[in-house]
Amino acid sequence: MKKRIILLLLCVLTLTVSLCLFTACDEPETPDNGGGTEEGGSSAGSSNSGGTGQNTYTVTFIADGEVVEIKEFTTKTTSITPPKVPNKAGYTGVWEKFKLGTENITVNAVYTPITYTATFKINNSTVEKINFTVETESLTEPSIPFKQCYTGTWESYTLGAKSITINAVYTLNHTALTNVEAVSPKCNKTGNIEYYACTGCNKFFSDSEGKIEIANKSRVVLSTVDCSYVDCVCKWCGEKKPSEGLEYRLSFDGRYYTVTGKGSCSDTDIVIPSTYENKPVTSIGEAAFKNCTGLASIVIPNSVTSIGKAAFSGCSKLQSIILPFVGGSKTATEASSSTLFGYIFGTSSYTGGTSTRQYYSTNSFSIYYIPTSLKSVTVTGGKIRYGAFYNCSGLTSVTIGNSVTSIGDQVFSNCTNLTSVEIPNSVTSIGSYAFYYCDSLTSVY
Repeated sequence: MKKRIILLLLCVLTLTVSLCLFTACDEPETPDNGGGTEEGGSSAGSSNSGGTGQNTYTVTFIADGEVVEIKEFTTKTTSITPPKVPNKAGYTGVWEKFKLGTENITVNAVYTPITYTATFKINNSTVEKINFTVETESLTEPSIPFKQCYTGTWESYTLGAKSITINAVYTLNHTALTNVEAVSPKCNKTGNIEYYACTGCNKFFSDSEGKIEIANKSRVVLSTVDCSYVDCVCKWCGEKKPSEGLEYRLSFDGRYYTVTGKGSCSDTDIVIPSTYENKPVTSIGEAAFKNCTGLASIVIPNSVTSIGKAAFSGCSKLQSIILPFVGGSKTATEASSSTLFGYIFGTSSYTGGTSTRQYYSTNSFSIYYIPTSLKSVTVTGGKIRYGAFYNCSGLTSVTIGNSVTSIGDQVFSNCTNLTSVEIPNSVTSIGSYAFYYCDSLTSVY
């Protein structure tokens, strides 16, 4: 009985072991994913791929906060082709670096600003180049190059996703305008209309804003006019009114005139003009005013460069004379008989003339007849050479003009009645014995 019971137990035990072994052989294996598992059988953040035993993960590509694309991978995936980085104006874009592993990953786009250039120019010439990006808010502009009489600015521009050229823009602006008032012309000075002169560009304008240019500057100038006489004296230049009715002779080449005589002129105070019929009067002929006993004064202009011998012979009542030089020629280079004061009065005697021995060197002299009535002489130019007024004892005053440069030796020797001589700063040399025996001389200035 016991044997049967033991045999029965052994059969039951054998059946139980066989059943357990059969159940174990039917259950599938679970792969190792390198991480723990949650209850339910799958790894956190992944999924089983169709019963292959591989977990699936995701790569999420994001640009500027927006999902561009999501791609899946497994532990056996070696690489993934990223999508194209979305364009962004003014930037270059790339995906940040990433590595596939055993978890979901996010890959962001990285954008770098592109460098552009702002070129500042004036007349196609570059002043400066400045780099900028789309993130630059403003530029520090270079100084605008100076341009006379213009106000300059840089033209307006906008910073964006491209290089730009910025040109200088100049606006005319004559800020340094000077008003030149109208001036009436005179005999000795030109006049002008009213105008505005820009001291910056030296241009002339007819308006105060500098908009209407006077291109031809000569238009503002008013030519000189004839003298305006009051009591026969010009109120502007002080010259006496030229005598009318004098006789003239035109030169053979038609370029100048010579006074040959008194003609119909009845003046006692003769003023020889510097021009006649718009041509210069350059000479007075020999004996031109001979025996003009009524003459009291004579004025000869600086235009005259030669005076003929004995031009004023016999002018017995002559009291004063104004000469452009002493003698017969303004261009004489050395002392001679023709550089003496008496040369223009001649060697012939006449009633009212004083015989005057005049030396032009130590041993050389000429005898001239100078009016006894003549007291005052003015010399406006030239060089007064040796002995020019030697023995002119009748003279009381001599005035030397500011164009005279020198006074020679013994010029006023024996001028015993000479009381005053006026000498200007233009005279740079005075010869020896220039005032020898001028016993009455009281002032030299």
